[in-house]
Formats: sequence, C-alpha cells, structure tokens
Amino acid sequence: MPANQKWIACIILSHELCVISLILPEITLDSINDLKHIVIHNMLGEFEYCVIAACQQLGEAAYGAAIAARIEQTTGRNCSAGALYLTLDRLESKGLIRTHLGEPTQERGGRAKRMVIVTAEGIKSAAEFYKAITKISKGIRWEVSTHANCNLVADQAI
Repeated sequence: MPANQKWIACIILSHELCVISLILPEITLDSINDLKHIVIHNMLGEFEYCVIAACQQLGEAAYGAAIAARIEQTTGRNCSAGALYLTLDRLESKGLIRTHLGEPTQERGGRAKRMVIVTAEGIKSAAEFYKAITKISKGIRWEVSTHANCNLVADQAI
C-alpha cells in the first residue's frame, strides 16, 4: 500500500486505535493519541454545527425532538431522527457534547429524553467553524444570475 493510502486509511479509521497501529505499526501509543487529537479537531461539518448551535440555543431543554425542531425551523430543511442521532453519537465520541437520560415523562409513554450538553471543546469547535465561515464569506453577496451560463454570482462589493 502506498504511503498516502496508509495516511488516508489512518484518518478514516482514526476512531479505532488498534486499526491505526496495524496500518502504521511504527506509531507509538503517544503518537496515536496525538493523531486522534488532530483528526478529531478537524472543522465541524455544516450539520454538526447546526446541531451544536441548536443545543446551545435550547440550553437545558436540548434533547432530540427539540433539537430537530430548532434545526427545521431555522434551516427550513427536514432533520431526520436517524441523521440527528448518528450526529449526536459522533459529536459525543469527539467530546464535543455530553448526553444523559432525563426523567421519564408521561407524554413520552414513560420514556426518558436524551438530554444534550455542549462541552467547552464543542463551544470552541463551533466558534472556530463560525469564524472560518464568516471570514471566508466576508464581502460576498450571493445572487441568482439571469445569465444563461451562470447560476450564482459572487459580488465582492458590499
């Protein structure tokens, strides 16, 4: 396997430390933890940012259905339960949120809500995402163009 393919496999499989050590057997435990730290701190994706932002807005009332409703209200797009819970699991594995079960409620047939709290690392990652998107978007105004060959025009003048 070429070296660049080992690196790609290492990044894709970074959540499995034992797999990393098989792909790159010369790595020590310390360097595996360093690599895991680097991979985990990649910029958030758009949906991950939306989930963290919704959790922050909801505060102590952040749980699955409320988070999905906030995202749908804000973005105008559907937020499936599957996509939301997979993202919550991923964010929790990265240390960006913590979850715990709330008290069972009658409205939910005696089931407990999965409550979400954004960690300090989650706040930092969301702030970095927001800063990067704001910075790269500075001075750009997106408009639908009437030209046949161009769908969007970036206007650098504010």
